[in-house]
This record gives sequence, structure tokens and C-alpha cells, in this order.
Amino acid sequence: PAFGTGRVSRHGNLASRLMKWAAAKGTDRTAFFSQSGGYDTHGTFDIDNLISGVDTGLFELRRELIAQGLWDQTVVVVT
Repeated sequence: PAFGTGRVSRHGNLASRLMKWAAAKGTDRTAFFSQSGGYDTHGTFDIDNLISGVDTGLFELRRELIAQGLWDQTVVVVT
């Protein structure tokens, strides 16, 4: 499955590829960190456009990890 071009999508693509490689090497655990910013709404509190890239990226990561058989072994933390 293809990933989009947004920051979270690109990070998810890289993480999924590294997870696939680590699983093939027999690694028990891997950890990945991704950071995305720019969510200041300057008082409007309208985050729909800002958060849609996070939603899309996480959806794509989940879809790819399900295809790889790794989703049931994955924890995603968003803060």
C-alpha cells in the first residue's frame, strides 16, 4: 500500500519499512519516534485541517502493518 506525502505519512512509511526489516532479522523489539508540529491555531481552535494529516498517516501506518502481520504487536502513542 502507498503512503501519502505528509510528514506523518512519510514517517509511518519509514517506520513500517524498518519494522519489516527488523522482523525479518528476528528482532524482538523496536522503537520509533516521530514528531510533528505546527498545530497552533492562533485562537481559532479549528484543528480539522491540521489534524487530518495525522489521521491519514496513522491510518496508512495501520493498514501497512496489518498487511505485514505486525499490527497486533504494535503500540502507537500519540501525545
